[in-house]
Amino acid sequence: MKRALLLVTALILLAALGVGGALLLLRDDTRAPAPEVPGAPAPAADADGQVELGSERISDNEERRRRLRQPWPFRDFMDDIGKVRRPGQHTVFRKRQAIETAHFTLMANHKVTIRMENVRVPEVVAELAPQYEPLGLRVYTQDPPVPEQIVFERLFLTDATIQQVISAMKVMSEGLVDYAVTPLGLCIGSKPACHQARIDALDWEVRVRSEAEQPADDAFLDVEYRPDFSGAHIGAIIDDIRGKTGVQVVTDEEAWALPVSISWRTDPLPLRVALRGIAAEMGVGLHVDRRRVFLLRS
Repeated sequence: MKRALLLVTALILLAALGVGGALLLLRDDTRAPAPEVPGAPAPAADADGQVELGSERISDNEERRRRLRQPWPFRDFMDDIGKVRRPGQHTVFRKRQAIETAHFTLMANHKVTIRMENVRVPEVVAELAPQYEPLGLRVYTQDPPVPEQIVFERLFLTDATIQQVISAMKVMSEGLVDYAVTPLGLCIGSKPACHQARIDALDWEVRVRSEAEQPADDAFLDVEYRPDFSGAHIGAIIDDIRGKTGVQVVTDEEAWALPVSISWRTDPLPLRVALRGIAAEMGVGLHVDRRRVFLLRS
């Protein structure tokens, strides 16, 4: 009987220990974050009530809760973010596509009549150029030339497109005549010459991209802004900036998800200075485009 009582007592003690251990494992020792509301009391304020710019990593539990509570709100700006990450690239692509499409359309629709005998490529180009250049298509040839022995004894075409003229020349030259369409125009000549025309088009892209990357007009960032937030997520800071200055700040998804809270309370200062400080504290890039500010992690 005594043994049975001892056994029951031991089992009760073991069960109590198991429940207690489970409760310890489930307990969350992380402290609740400071309110993410601009104007909340800032920690470690100096005698003037100001707080140096600083950040703290939030707990894993709070990070998960934040993701659910505050999903990334800038999905509609993904195209703009892409342009800011690769300045000029979209401009170059669209401009080149538009120019070359116009060239191909003209080449397919404008007809010419050619009656030439015993001519070489430069002479054919000289005949075609005046018929197309007034319409917006430069027709040219360049070095290295097609071998001099390539002579077209009879180049007779009526109501032909320039592509048909080129095809005839390619057949007669057994493939030694080629062409390249770029934003710079239509090059007709040897394969190396046309290859060089495509390289020249890359220089054109560099010039266009350089023009697109001219410094943005950021005078609107001279407006005064007073940072006043404690334990704030970047979303709360963005709302505070928008409410006080009217300036829109956009982040990429990576910057939005950074598991940090930021505190700062100081006197009013130019918004550009405040944004530089916030970007540096978060470890993100600061970009300006069309009166918007972008904080980008990648």
